[in-house]
Amino acid sequence: MLIKNIYFWLLILCLFILRVVGLQHAGLFDYDSVTNYQIIQKLSVGNFSRLYHHASPLFYLFFLPFYKLGASLLNNHFLILEYVNALINLSAISIFTIFFGEKVKLNTKTQLLFLAFSGTGFLLFSTSKYFSIESLSLLSFNISVIYFYKYFKEENANKSWNLAWFWSSVTACINYKQIYFIAFFAFLYLISERKHLRINSIFTAALFLALPPLLMLLTGMFMGLDWLTYPKYYWVQTFVKDMNPYAEVPPFRADFWFYPLYLLFLEPAVIIMLLIGLFFLFKKKALKLKKSSPVFFLLLLAIPYLLFVSFLQKAPRGLLPVYLPTSLIIFTFVINHLKWKTALTSILVALNCFFIFKEFSPFQKSNYEEVVKFIEEKHINKLAVTSGKGIMPFLNKDSIEIAIVFHENELKQLEPKGFQYCLVDFYFLASHPNNFNSIINKKALFATNEPKLLNQMLFLEHSEFTGNTFCKTLENYQALRNLKNHLFIIKL
Repeated sequence: MLIKNIYFWLLILCLFILRVVGLQHAGLFDYDSVTNYQIIQKLSVGNFSRLYHHASPLFYLFFLPFYKLGASLLNNHFLILEYVNALINLSAISIFTIFFGEKVKLNTKTQLLFLAFSGTGFLLFSTSKYFSIESLSLLSFNISVIYFYKYFKEENANKSWNLAWFWSSVTACINYKQIYFIAFFAFLYLISERKHLRINSIFTAALFLALPPLLMLLTGMFMGLDWLTYPKYYWVQTFVKDMNPYAEVPPFRADFWFYPLYLLFLEPAVIIMLLIGLFFLFKKKALKLKKSSPVFFLLLLAIPYLLFVSFLQKAPRGLLPVYLPTSLIIFTFVINHLKWKTALTSILVALNCFFIFKEFSPFQKSNYEEVVKFIEEKHINKLAVTSGKGIMPFLNKDSIEIAIVFHENELKQLEPKGFQYCLVDFYFLASHPNNFNSIINKKALFATNEPKLLNQMLFLEHSEFTGNTFCKTLENYQALRNLKNHLFIIKL
């Protein structure tokens, strides 16, 4: 078994080090990461007013004890959260590999090769860099998929059925997008041949689906929140949300090139593996599928989802639920026809690592600390910031009042409140690219670059928010790369 193999643990250690090296200098990666960190800070002092932010209460409650542990042991309070997030990310990959690697009959060595291949995949690696809901929801989602597979393959059917819906509900309390898979597996059950105890099965599914959100609801009520707060957040986040009031972002966009271009530009290892697989198909070495095979199950999971997200607003994280299933299908098919599988996998892992170090160099230190030093030297106690929150983890929160603005017009409203200075953080090119045109040419009192912003994934993950295509998003990224400095202090 893979988990008993010493090379498995050595590989996990290497993948973990790859994820966490340099984190102590980088701060938190993006706006949502800082927001999540701030919410957990509030929870730690008994303020539960934002428990249901992003309809993800279980995410905050899960990380709260780790924050308290970090606050007592480390000077850098957010570092332990990022370490735990990286471990969860690797756990999600490992659990999937261990279970489905055996189901598709990969030997231990080949499972290790797939773990190295997927563990260095750019999407999965970058997900570990964001202190956000993706890694934790991927872990619980993979567990739910495993139990659904066990149920449909009659492995401890009743127990697997109950646990499948329970973990699916857990995922929904972390990531509202799980509602798609709840509907998908319900439909799959209705059209499957598993008809025995149908009424009882539907009843128990509803019961186990209700348990986690009911617990989240009671937790909020116990902490003084209205019982309707969680349902309102969930409904708005899932069906109503207007993510960017400064841009018209329709929920649907049939941009069929976004994900292929993303894979081509940032996941070439997957593209190479896919092309080799297509070559074997053309050579008539067809992938033999039986309805009972795990590959058929994974295809059934991936294909409808990919069709569904093809018509929605795009961001790379949209591929996350089916990244491992599709990678395993392609990897298994290719490896079964190769004698030089170790050599090919080694080359592709090296290619993955090249892109990782190119975009997430561990040797680049954040310069937000330099901005904080300037602010303290000038005794600035009120500061407006354009869109980004990257400066927040480096501030003494009692020494300065920060106002995040998302449009230059909002600055006029702050001046009567005593705000005389603004940090022009070019993070806005990723999140609100057209909102600060009139202030970017003002004379700067201080300027520095910020290596953390020179990251294509940071821009691409905001494409869902801006509504931009893949190419337009990278145009904004290139505009940032052409700048010498990315952080400016100006006087209003």
